[in-house]
Amino acid sequence: MALAVTAVKNETADRVQIIKGTIVASGSYSTGGDALDLTPLAPQIGVGRVPFLVVIQGVAGYQYQYVPGATLAAGKMQVFCNTAGGANLGLGEHTAAAYNAGVTGDTIKVTAFISSRM
Repeated sequence: MALAVTAVKNETADRVQIIKGTIVASGSYSTGGDALDLTPLAPQIGVGRVPFLVVIQGVAGYQYQYVPGATLAAGKMQVFCNTAGGANLGLGEHTAAAYNAGVTGDTIKVTAFISSRM
């Protein structure tokens, strides 16, 4: 497993359930995004419910983006970093190779927002 998710905190604000957790990356990255299984957050989210927004943030300068899937287990996380080596250029996607130490050592936090209305 290249991405491991752990739930940390659950709170509710104005009919929105907010689930916070952490992600630890290991192994290799796949082009188009690495499989991100959010089912460890499922006890807090509830069966059959999916977040309407997932935010992934790190502190090491990498950009993370959530790509939703049909289920909590089918999403992906894309990683963007400076692959061009130039100044003031857009970020390229992490290459399909082993995660670099900057990603595996990053403090990656995930926040999922779920509507409290059923």
